[in-house]
Amino acid sequence: TTYADMYYFEDAVAQETRRAGLRGVLGQTLIDFSVPDNPTWEAAIASTEQYLERWADDPRVVPAVAPHSLYTLSGTHWREAIALAERRGAPLLTHLAEATSETAYAQSRFGQRPAGYLEGIGLFTARSPVTVAHAVHLDGPEIDLLAARGIGVVHCPESNMKLSSGTAPIPAMLARKVRLGIGTDGAASNNNLDLWQEIDTAAKLHKLISGQPTIVTAHDVLEMATILLGRYFSLEGMPRPSPRPADYSNTRELGRLVYTEYVYPFEVAAVLLLVAIVAAIALTLRARKDSKFQDPARQVKVKRADRVRLVSMPAEKPAGGGKEG
Repeated sequence: TTYADMYYFEDAVAQETRRAGLRGVLGQTLIDFSVPDNPTWEAAIASTEQYLERWADDPRVVPAVAPHSLYTLSGTHWREAIALAERRGAPLLTHLAEATSETAYAQSRFGQRPAGYLEGIGLFTARSPVTVAHAVHLDGPEIDLLAARGIGVVHCPESNMKLSSGTAPIPAMLARKVRLGIGTDGAASNNNLDLWQEIDTAAKLHKLISGQPTIVTAHDVLEMATILLGRYFSLEGMPRPSPRPADYSNTRELGRLVYTEYVYPFEVAAVLLLVAIVAAIALTLRARKDSKFQDPARQVKVKRADRVRLVSMPAEKPAGGGKEG
């Protein structure tokens, strides 16, 4: 019942989350250049602070600060974002080491790998809980750093596949007890927001990459999607939402839920399949009927032409002109 999100117009996301009865850790994105909801950095940081204040005491929404990435914010703005989160007691959400180009950028610009750079500007030592998405291109020391700092990592396998970003070292992170969750990254880089697909993919992908059929077990992935997901949010000490659990004591309501979610889609599919079969049978019968009952005049004309050819065909003469030798 709890999910994390970071994007533009996060206030609208928060309103819909509360209306749906879900819980959300919802980060207002900060970025250096003009974006749809804020034309300047000054406008972005001001609106983010207003957003944090507006949702500070909501029982279902935990407002967060979401500096986009190391390549879209300057070091100065990164420090402003971290300071804002610490001042307001808000979580921090960002992207980390998604592509090889990000690693190359960090090394050429800062002389460090991505995790080292964010450690240096104070993100991983912030007093606020920190969660990063992707973490695809990490080496051993970087994984150790995330584990030591208690950083949450969101694994987005299908997005990484679609963008050919690579495969996150999830087995190594599991071995080092990194706080792990599962995410989609977003519809634009994934094609959907289906966490069930992500769970299924995460359980299979690492077996393919490693050649080991027992690695990243179903149990591991289930924990990543449930209890490890709660740990990766790193909300210890933060105001916890108090959701109202679904009431399944009402058997009529439970039956309606099961029908709506599981039975109805199959019924619709079955009806559509039946319609397609009936249409195919009707078209086949029509085609056979058309071929059987062609134009009678045309059939008579063909038969007459055949008779003419037979009648006008000259008889064969005996060999040698018909005379006996």
